[in-house]
Amino acid sequence: MTKQPKILLTGATGYIGGTLLHQFLTSSDPLFSSLSISALDIILNLASGFITPGALAFVKGLSLRQSQSTNSFPPWILHISGCTNLADKPLTGTAFLEREWNDLDSLAVYEYEKAEEGKKGGSYPQRTTAVGVLTLAEELGVNAVLLNTSLIFGEGKGLFNKQGIIIPILMQYIIEHGHGFSLTEEANFDWVHVEDLAGAYLLLLKTILADRGKGKGIPRGKKGDAEGDYEEVEVGLEEIAEEITGGLIDMAEMGWAGNKRMKGTVLRGLGWRPRCGEEEWDKEFGREVRESIGRRRLWTLEWCIGRKG
Repeated sequence: MTKQPKILLTGATGYIGGTLLHQFLTSSDPLFSSLSISALDIILNLASGFITPGALAFVKGLSLRQSQSTNSFPPWILHISGCTNLADKPLTGTAFLEREWNDLDSLAVYEYEKAEEGKKGGSYPQRTTAVGVLTLAEELGVNAVLLNTSLIFGEGKGLFNKQGIIIPILMQYIIEHGHGFSLTEEANFDWVHVEDLAGAYLLLLKTILADRGKGKGIPRGKKGDAEGDYEEVEVGLEEIAEEITGGLIDMAEMGWAGNKRMKGTVLRGLGWRPRCGEEEWDKEFGREVRESIGRRRLWTLEWCIGRKG
């Protein structure tokens, strides 16, 4: 008989991990009732997509545990990443304005990310981690799933950090400068509410548990890439990198100038449906302005991506 898997959740005191833990603990689904969130059969790595050594260590640990354990439940890692991995560089490179990725062809997504990482000067920490996790997991026989998330917003439900990073940083910029900004007219980005994102991870977990670790319908390994009203001023890439993205020029360009359209169909095929739409998105900016006026956030993007303590 297959034993119930044990789960390690990273980032449980953080924004996304805390929200997922809240949903897990309040769920009435019997599949979750007897799980242990402590050791390593399934890892939900929601802490940061930029910390390459830590993510690779998780994959190696899962492989080692599998080789030493009598538990027949296969190892899984569900790793968080971001859609900037797939963006073009219209300011310093080539623009692909009509390009749209689809996670039904997730092998093509992986191959693109790997090719970009192989270019001279092409390394981007979040993408480095993503490619490393998928590649190493396939080599070691670990099931790996990557979610390239869009901009995450909304109030989290965890016990500690309830607020995201990007919108607070943007609101702080607007308050300090008295205007918004743009790098190109063609830039685009999508968004997802933190509760909907946590729900996506919970759905993946439920799908894995329901068929004893087979994860039917979930691509993995190299096929595991799943997916206000104010004045606006055109500003320079270096300024935005310095003030918004912790000095990362690539992140500023791909995040705020690049095209990164990706159609997510895998999760919808499993039954995921986001509950928060345009109305919640619009409300978020007003809420964040009220909370940001007169004070600075204690956390920064540098802290999130591991560039500064």
